Amino acid sequence: MSAKILLIEDDDILGASISDLLHLENYHIDWITNGQKGLEAAQKGIHDLVILDVMLPAKNGFQVLTELRESSSVPVLILSAKSTAEDKIKGLKLRADDYLAKPFHLEELLLRIATILRRSKSQTHEIQNIKIGASLINFNQRSIESDGNESIQLTEKEADLLRLLISNAGKILSRDEILDRVWGANNHPTPRTVDNFILKLRKHIEEDPQNPKHLISQHGVGYGINL
Repeated sequence: MSAKILLIEDDDILGASISDLLHLENYHIDWITNGQKGLEAAQKGIHDLVILDVMLPAKNGFQVLTELRESSSVPVLILSAKSTAEDKIKGLKLRADDYLAKPFHLEELLLRIATILRRSKSQTHEIQNIKIGASLINFNQRSIESDGNESIQLTEKEADLLRLLISNAGKILSRDEILDRVWGANNHPTPRTVDNFILKLRKHIEEDPQNPKHLISQHGVGYGINL
């Protein structure tokens, strides 16, 4: 599925150029021109990458990144008219994933985006085996093995859903975010689809599916996992 990118850039001409280019490359783009509103959008946790300008109204890019890193590890690519080593070091110390000085070629921007997303995807998919309660999840085999029981085969979507929850252990993900990340924005399952998948996975993993300890829910919000 196509990556979802949040662009926080107040320059109308540059923002439009980047947005149009990424649309042509089949990325899903949300473009915001205000630092505070951009932070609020980034904190929703629905994006695969944030492209963040430094000089922004309401809250500058370094402030946005500082607050974002309190709750999120989403990859961040900083764009800045400041090309000094000090500013680049500051951004990287705040745990930006990359720093691109203006002016830049759009082709270079595309290459850096692809590199960051590829690295992020690799880190997400490095989970191979993990124990949840009495169940061993084997992502290479797409199977669940429980003590004294036969191995259960997972569908691709079941494995993707489990991988997403495990990668965000301790967090509650909304149904919409799960749908977007597992099924993709171009598909049209309903939130009930997520509920049904969770119910099925609970039967495989939980000792008592009616009182789950691992695949948990927060009423009106979504689902998470306790490892």
